[in-house]
Amino acid sequence: MLSYETERRLKNYLAAVAEGELQLESLRQRLCQICDFSPCMAFQRIDRNADESVSSFELYNFFRDHCIHSVSEADLNRVVKFFDNNEDGRLSYGEFEQILLPCEDNCLRRLAQDRPALRVARYENLPLDIERAIIDIFEAEVSLTRKLDLQKRELEVRYDFSPYAAFKAIDRLCEGSINRNNLSAFLR
Repeated sequence: MLSYETERRLKNYLAAVAEGELQLESLRQRLCQICDFSPCMAFQRIDRNADESVSSFELYNFFRDHCIHSVSEADLNRVVKFFDNNEDGRLSYGEFEQILLPCEDNCLRRLAQDRPALRVARYENLPLDIERAIIDIFEAEVSLTRKLDLQKRELEVRYDFSPYAAFKAIDRLCEGSINRNNLSAFLR
């Protein structure tokens, strides 16, 4: 059984996940509403060596192209690892789309995917508003990752915390799963 303080920290962690995802979804929708945005062109813009994948180093260079030094390659590597389904250390086009396209607005997602994609030359940039919106998404991902890592560490050092105890605290009715009802009851 979790103590009151550990439950509070777990609730704060889950709330931070929800708030971060809401912010990211808003940024993704904003990017996809730019009528010149095409995920394929964005992928080509960042994949400078044209090897059909994006590495954390290429993302880091993208940030350096815009003189942004507050995000390290290690930060971007953690984002790549999170979205890298096949664990090859690089983002395929489909994995890259998961970062940039909205999850909740399928019409907007499909609209962005169906836009014609012009070929982006090796040293060519996209319009500034599109590049800035892409940077905003990646900065929000990095910020959320940093925040969640800190909260997770604070939670894990608690004497009474374990993943099983956290699961049991949320699944108070012993349903064997976490669903919307028991999660909302826990957060209240």
